[in-house]
Amino acid sequence: MTGRTKVIVGLVAVGVTAGGLVGLRHWLTPAVPPAPALAEGPRAAGSVDPERAAKLAELRDKAKTRSSQEERVAAAIETILTTYLASNIDDEAAKTFKSSLVDVLAKEELGTGRSRKHVARRVLEQLPEGLAENKILRADIAQAEKIKSRATKLAGYVTYVVKQEGATKRAPVPKTAPDGALIVRWETIGDYEFEDGMKLPAEVSDLNGKRVVLTGYMDALGEIENIREFVLTESLSGCCFGSAPNVNQLVLVDFKGAKGAAYSDEPVMVVGTLEVSEQREEEYVTSLYRLHATEVSPLPAQ
Repeated sequence: MTGRTKVIVGLVAVGVTAGGLVGLRHWLTPAVPPAPALAEGPRAAGSVDPERAAKLAELRDKAKTRSSQEERVAAAIETILTTYLASNIDDEAAKTFKSSLVDVLAKEELGTGRSRKHVARRVLEQLPEGLAENKILRADIAQAEKIKSRATKLAGYVTYVVKQEGATKRAPVPKTAPDGALIVRWETIGDYEFEDGMKLPAEVSDLNGKRVVLTGYMDALGEIENIREFVLTESLSGCCFGSAPNVNQLVLVDFKGAKGAAYSDEPVMVVGTLEVSEQREEEYVTSLYRLHATEVSPLPAQ
């Protein structure tokens, strides 16, 4: 396995465990943040600092709103989880589980379409095997309490993650493109749920061989100057929020310019010919998109 392949495989594989670490961190975090310390000037004994009182009232209101929303999400997840565990736990049941959770998050106006799908998939991947013993829900009190406890924790996790993903810094879409190039949006190539060997959406497969322009952030593969190869990603989200990119949310770029590209932590615009197909290394799909670039430049001012 090449060094480049190991990097790509690592980027994809890290998503399996990242969400669990975030969930653990969140569950161990107090539900209500401590009130910030406010400077206190001299005031009469028994008097109330209006600024401090207002700040505390604001924190209480936020905590109350968050608690109420998480309770609703927890109740919904408990129902979804109970139904799932009572099923045959097959592909159809998994599909229903994810779509039901996405619907709950949409109803609560939490996250974006993409982040809801991400978190639904992560939740399903992280379910402990002990909850699905014999693939049939046991109707005893212990199992019901276990499901309720898990649903409560998952509610805190999903509401946290979808909010964090909504705040990530995404590369803007260019308003204009070089002559003959087609502007490609990440929503087109990355919003569907990819599975090995699947038939790609028509709007994705039709991009194969097309001259395109795509914006994103550089993830250099060890080079820091005169860069010839790098991974292009949509945003600076990273895996710490449980949303490491899937293979269809990464574009492997090889640059054919006379001089290698300079590294930038700001959005870049890449122009070139897009290759769309599964590329494998042993049993892994290491890339789905490869962009043979002729131009890598800073994103023009919008």
